[in-house]
Amino acid sequence: MLWHTGLVVTKRAADIKDWTFDFLDFLETGELIADATAVASSGLTVVATNIVATSTGVQIWLSGGTAGETYTITITVTTDATPIARVEELILTVDIA
Repeated sequence: MLWHTGLVVTKRAADIKDWTFDFLDFLETGELIADATAVASSGLTVVATNIVATSTGVQIWLSGGTAGETYTITITVTTDATPIARVEELILTVDIA
């Protein structure tokens, strides 16, 4: 899924589900993701955060949440740019069905 501002995903409370986000529009030519973290608002759990094999995307696994509630995930991406890495915080909205 191509990352864009205002992105909203939906999951059911019982699901443990993953999404992979492509950050090609954020990265400069030749730049790759060197580090990525994801932090969820209270009530939703980030099970795992992985940089995809191409180093241009991030996969996050989520569990939990309460039906009818909306949560946010803050994904922080650090690039391999030199001499100074670029850092971007991205906000994802998760609706629980």
